[in-house]
Amino acid sequence: MTTLVLAEQRQGILASTVPHIVTAARQLGGSVTLLIGGSRGQQAAKTAARLTGVTTVLLLPDDTTTDPLPERLAQQIVQWMAVDHLDTVEQIVAAATPFGHALLPRLTALLDGSLVTNVMAINAPDSVTKPIHAGAVLVTRHLMRSPRLMTVTASSFTAAAEQEHRSATVITLPTLTMPTQATESWRLRPTSFQASHSNAQADLRSAAIVVAGGQGVASCGSFAIIEELARQLGGAVGATRSAVDAGVAASDWQIGQTGKIIAPKLYIAAGISGSLQHLAGIKDAGTIVAINHDPQAPIHAIADFSLVADLFQAIPALMTTLKQLATRPG
Repeated sequence: MTTLVLAEQRQGILASTVPHIVTAARQLGGSVTLLIGGSRGQQAAKTAARLTGVTTVLLLPDDTTTDPLPERLAQQIVQWMAVDHLDTVEQIVAAATPFGHALLPRLTALLDGSLVTNVMAINAPDSVTKPIHAGAVLVTRHLMRSPRLMTVTASSFTAAAEQEHRSATVITLPTLTMPTQATESWRLRPTSFQASHSNAQADLRSAAIVVAGGQGVASCGSFAIIEELARQLGGAVGATRSAVDAGVAASDWQIGQTGKIIAPKLYIAAGISGSLQHLAGIKDAGTIVAINHDPQAPIHAIADFSLVADLFQAIPALMTTLKQLATRPG
């Protein structure tokens, strides 16, 4: 029995979620094979081959793009599985990211398998746990049809360690040719990639420190105070949906049920009331610090440290103190 991990890479760099997904795949039992698509996956494959528990890394080249497109990759994986008769692949796992959520539903339809998303615990190869209702309820799902496909919440699993003196076998698969009856997905070609302005910051899903702002920050029309504190702490910037909808925060900063699920060591919530939808995204955070002028805000009930104060006074004072500490001798 084989679990196939669909590993995301960008410009040859393995996504930070992959070691966590490998841990989840190992809990499913059997051997773990990683598959990496794109024309620049060699370096990512070397990194993936050192992860504990990985037995084989497969490189699926695509000369049309450096970063794999989910629409094309789904077709390529199905064609490759048909050629190699990989009947032993019973589970296919990817991260619960935009990439994984775009890829696995397509694969499920093409392979006639069963799919569950946002898995946070593995009970058995055919039984998993996932949250519903903004994380207020956990449910058990049974995947009755093989292959079983799932997107996994990376923050719910520890990262597989890298081994220094051992690596898995890396196999480059033959380049696939476009079928005679090619689907529209096969004909897709990337024309350009444009990074969002927020890509210069630390990745939200792997950042140890996240500073997030909500409606209380959005009301002033600028997220500058949140960005400055995040830079000073060496962390990432996060936001609530209301801040994103107000146009003051980037969409890929959004945390919560309809955004990203994160698990930083330190989470600072400024001007965030603490709706269930937002709390679903920070349930695995280590230490939560809340800054909100409303003493009745729900965020105070789950915070490890609460400050009932005006954030526009509290955060500048905090940054001043941090600067003083940074320049203090010794």
